[in-house]
Amino acid sequence: MRWKSCLTVAVYGALLVAGCGTQHSAPAVEPVPGHMAPGFSLKALNDGGKTISLNDLTHNDKPILLNAFASWCEPCQQETPDLVRMASKYAGKIQFVGVNMTQDDSAKDVDTFVKKFGIKYPVLSDPNGDFMNEYDISGFPTTFLLNSKGKVISVHLGALTEQQLQAMITQALGK
Repeated sequence: MRWKSCLTVAVYGALLVAGCGTQHSAPAVEPVPGHMAPGFSLKALNDGGKTISLNDLTHNDKPILLNAFASWCEPCQQETPDLVRMASKYAGKIQFVGVNMTQDDSAKDVDTFVKKFGIKYPVLSDPNGDFMNEYDISGFPTTFLLNSKGKVISVHLGALTEQQLQAMITQALGK
C-alpha cells in the first residue's frame, strides 16, 4: 500500500514540474506543428461575452497565441504577468487569447484571475472540455502558436519563461 502513495506523490510531483495535469480523451486531429489547428467557437468571459472562433481570429491576418490555463494552476499564475506584458507590447501584431480550461472554475474565479493580472486580451471559456479534447491538452498551461491562417507553428507544455515567450513571438513574426 505504501508504494501506491509514493507513486501518487511522484506522479503529482512530475505534473507540477511540467504544469497542472488533466485527463481527457484523445482528439480527432492532433494540433502539432505544421498542421492546421482544430476549429473552436467559445464564449469570451471578459470581452463582452461574445463568441470567438478560430475562424474569427484567422480573419485578422495576424499570428495567434492561444494560452490554455486554469485559474487555480500555480504555473499558469506564474507565466501570466509575462503574457500580459507581451500582449501589450505586441498589440496589433499578435493576437493573444486565453482559454480557461476547467469546468470547476466559477465565473467569479476566472474574473478574479483576469482582474488580478490585468488581462486585456480575450479569455474564453471551455465549459464542456471541447477545446481541451480537440487540442489534446494534457496539462496546464499549454500554449499554442498559430500562424495567421491557423496552422500550428509551435506548442509549449508548462509555464513559459519570458525568454521562451519572446522566442515564440519572434518566431511568429519571422524576425
